[in-house]
Amino acid sequence: MNNTLKFQAALISTAVIAIVQPQVSVALSLEEVSRIAEEITVLILGPSAPGSGIIISRSGNTYSVLAAKHVIQSTNPGEETDIVTYDRQQHRVDTRKIQKFYGVDGGNNPVYQQ
Repeated sequence: MNNTLKFQAALISTAVIAIVQPQVSVALSLEEVSRIAEEITVLILGPSAPGSGIIISRSGNTYSVLAAKHVIQSTNPGEETDIVTYDRQQHRVDTRKIQKFYGVDGGNNPVYQQ
């Protein structure tokens, strides 16, 4: 068998093994899910009634939070709005960066920096 055939045989064997091997997933415990949920849930304090949201992304020390439309619908750029995180730290929202998604009650995206 020449080197090309050996290489092709090795690739086919590797591909078959990768396809046949079952994927094992391990569920998180109730305590782990609760801890994660607590850490990503935030309180939003603005001109509207207080509401909640969840942290959906982080880039450096800038966090994006997803909230229902009614939570920050009356927040205008420049108005004071704060987010309280699970560690009871209060963070100012840059209200100029709020993205309102019209036509759905699923979200506005206040951004704050830690």
